[in-house]
Amino acid sequence: MRRLMYILFLLFTAHSSYAQKIRFTDTSNVWLVKSVYTGGPILTSFSNQKITPNYREDTLLKKVYYKYKLTDTDEYILYDYSLKLGDSIWKKHPNSDTFCHIVSKIDSFQVAGDWYKIWYFKKVYQNNISGFNFWDFEVVEGIGSIKNGTDYPLYPTVFEGYSTVLCFRNHGNIITVPGYLSPATCELSVNITPKSSKSISIIPNPANENGRIVFPDVIQSGSVVITNMMGQVVMRKEIVNKEEMTIGSLGNEGVYFYTIIDKLSGQTYKGRFVYQ
Repeated sequence: MRRLMYILFLLFTAHSSYAQKIRFTDTSNVWLVKSVYTGGPILTSFSNQKITPNYREDTLLKKVYYKYKLTDTDEYILYDYSLKLGDSIWKKHPNSDTFCHIVSKIDSFQVAGDWYKIWYFKKVYQNNISGFNFWDFEVVEGIGSIKNGTDYPLYPTVFEGYSTVLCFRNHGNIITVPGYLSPATCELSVNITPKSSKSISIIPNPANENGRIVFPDVIQSGSVVITNMMGQVVMRKEIVNKEEMTIGSLGNEGVYFYTIIDKLSGQTYKGRFVYQ
């Protein structure tokens, strides 16, 4: 009986310790993300990203799940913090092509006395898919994928651009990840981020076909491109003397990415939104 109680105590202590660590779904988290568009003239933009209700974290199973829309019954595993060296993750492209990454290395580091793991994933198999690249990536426990953007493991393809996490804050504190994120990279990101606080607004967010993209200023001459998670263009419009535009029908519910270019000012805005 004492042995059983001791084992239960150890399990409870381990779970409680994990629950107190930085969690991906903590609403105080802020990721400063650099996005680079390479489909034409190279365009760079910066955005602060926060968690949305589409994510759910199971601290007991050490997994983070994602829904493309809140009303979905199906969830997809975004992160699995229980993976071991040599474990593989398989994904299937909508064109029925498949690709696979394996855990090639696991490292760890400390934050405020707690240990966090870094999983290194290496691509080991893919079918040839025209127009897409498949990259190796890293996942940091509690922070997510940092080299290619936080949602990269959901659909690890690169189409006409890429994203990189420059800085991560939890409850306002800068979190250092050795070799990747530090106060220095946060300071660098502050210096290269446009000083203007103007930004795009999605109303409502999650959006719908009657939702609006509100520009920070009237755009006299510009363009907007909206793509889905597969990098496919679902909307392309010219903007002439408008301060907002209606999103309209995008066909399917899910996560979409926008690129808005103000041709006169040279300003580019990039971001994402959930469409329901």
